[in-house]
Formats: sequence, structure tokens, C-alpha cells
Amino acid sequence: MLKAVGRLINVYDTCALLKLGKKILEKENVYITSNSLKELERIKSSVHKTEDLKAQARELLHVFIDYFDFFHFIKEDSNTDDLIDQFELIDNEDGKIIVNAFGLSVFEDDVSFITCDMACYVLAMDFVERVTKGIKGRFSFTP
Repeated sequence: MLKAVGRLINVYDTCALLKLGKKILEKENVYITSNSLKELERIKSSVHKTEDLKAQARELLHVFIDYFDFFHFIKEDSNTDDLIDQFELIDNEDGKIIVNAFGLSVFEDDVSFITCDMACYVLAMDFVERVTKGIKGRFSFTP
């Protein structure tokens, strides 16, 4: 399993990734869920998104390819849907990102979830509080 021995694991949601763009390369221990990759793929080809947003998504996906070894990618856990149902989390990509990000906390003590989406931030805090019966992990909201 993933091990960042003694280092903070930083899991970025899609919104935070889009906001950072290439500046993500200035961060350390960057973990990205497969759900964020799916969202970026959908954004880049959506008829409902602006051209600027689609270009941001394309650029970010190219950064992931060009600097593949810099990033740590998290596959969707096979229990994701069960946990979403069990804890009554919204069943969308945000919910799946939250579940998979905090699935790491089973193996790692220092996991940070970084988002600039207030709804995702609140859902993540609520989920972790209910799962652990108290806050475990770090949350970062960057508007």
C-alpha cells in the first residue's frame, strides 16, 4: 500500500487541482484519486463547460502525463459505494473522492484533504467525524 513514511500525504480534490494548475508541481506528496481524473476527463469534453475550464482540465491532464512520477494516484476502493451508502454521503465524484482520500488514513496517520469547494469541505469533515467518532486528519479549504 501507499507509504509516505513520516510525511504528510496531501490529497487534492478536482477543484483544488484546477485552481492550482501547473503550480501543483510546487507542492509535496501530491495524491490524486482516480475519481478526480474521471472528473477532469469529463470536464475537458463537456459541452456544458466553458472553453477556459476545458483548457485548464486538458493542461492539468498533460501535467500528470509529463510529470507522472511526481504524483501518487489512488485507485477507487472496491468498498467505496458501500461506504457512501453506509454513511449517507452524496453519491457523486466528490463523495467518492472523500471516501478514497480518507481510506488512506487506515494506513497513514497524516492525511490532508485539500479542496476549494466549500460543499466538499463540509461533506468531508462530516464524513470523517462520523467514521472516526472524532476528527482524524487535516482539512484545508482554500477559497
